[in-house]
Amino acid sequence: VNNRPQILGAIHSTIRFIAERIVQGETVANPNPVTGEDHGWATTIFLMVARWTPVQDRHVILTAIMEALVQSPLTEENLPQQVVLTTTIGSLLRSDINLVGLSVMDVLLGLIQHILRILQIAGPEALFQPTGTPAGGKWSKASSKEPSPTTSSIGPPITEKAVSPSEPRKELLARLQQCVGDLATHVYYADQIADMISAILLRLKPSPLSAIANTAAAIEDPETTTGVLSASANIVEDPNTDGFFSFDTAKITALSAIKLILLVATQEKISGAASLGRNRVGLRVWEGTQWLLRDPDGRVRKAYVDALITWLEREMTKADLRAFEDKA
Repeated sequence: VNNRPQILGAIHSTIRFIAERIVQGETVANPNPVTGEDHGWATTIFLMVARWTPVQDRHVILTAIMEALVQSPLTEENLPQQVVLTTTIGSLLRSDINLVGLSVMDVLLGLIQHILRILQIAGPEALFQPTGTPAGGKWSKASSKEPSPTTSSIGPPITEKAVSPSEPRKELLARLQQCVGDLATHVYYADQIADMISAILLRLKPSPLSAIANTAAAIEDPETTTGVLSASANIVEDPNTDGFFSFDTAKITALSAIKLILLVATQEKISGAASLGRNRVGLRVWEGTQWLLRDPDGRVRKAYVDALITWLEREMTKADLRAFEDKA
C-alpha cells in the first residue's frame, strides 16, 4: 500500500488488537530463553508489515509505535503493553529492514523522555536536556491529530505514582535502554553515532551559565553539579519512593546506553555502515563529563568508566593512544 494514511491506520488497528490480547492475558512477545532474541506473533507481524511497506514509508511504522508508547498511560496495569511496544521497537531497529527517512535523534529524545517517566523524575514539561534548550520535543505532545491507539484522548499521558519498582517496570527500563543502543544498528549519516552519544552526554554537562561555571568547578563539587543538572532539566525526585526512582538511576541508564551504542555501532555486518561509512566518535564529546568520576554514587562512577573504556577500545587506534612530548 503506497499510502501513508492507510499505513498508519493499519498500524494503529494492529496496536489496538495487540493491546486487547495482552489485557486478556495472552503472551504476544517474549525473549527466547536460549538466544535471548525476541520472538512472538506481535513482533513478527510488524516485521512482516515493514517488509511489505514501500521503503520510503517504512519509518512511519516505527514512528507510529513510538507515538503509541509515549502517549500511553504509565500505570502498573499498562506496563505489559508498553513492554511489548518497546520490544517491537527494538525488534524493528535490530532487523535488517532499512528505515531510511527515520529521524534518529527524535526517536532518541523520545526514548530518553520515556525513561524519565519510568523513573518518575520528569517534572512538568521535563525533558532530559542540556541547560538552555527549550523543554519539549517531538514526543512531548501528541504529534498526530488522531488519538493514540492506547489512550482515549489527546493530551498528557496519565502517570500512576509507584513507591517501589515492579518487575515489569524494571524490564521496561532495560528494554528502553537497549532500544537506545539498537538505534545504532543502521547508520544513515556519517556523524550519527557521534551525534547520539553527544546528545546524551550533553545532558550530563553543566551549562557555563549555571552555578558550575567550568569543568574544574564541576570536578571539585560533584554534588552541586548534580543539583544544577537536576534543576536545569526539571528533574523532580520523591524522597518517599525507592532509590530506583532517582536521577542517579537516570545517569547510570544514560551511560550504559552509551556503552550499548558503541558496541552495536562497531559490531560486524552492521547494516548501512559499509556503504555509508561513519566518522569515529572523537574525544571532544567527553569534555565536561570528567566530574562523573567523582560522583557520590559508586554505580555512576562505574558506569562512566565502563562507557569510557568501551569508547577507547572501539573508537581509538594505537596511533590515537600515543602521547607526544611537547617541544619548547
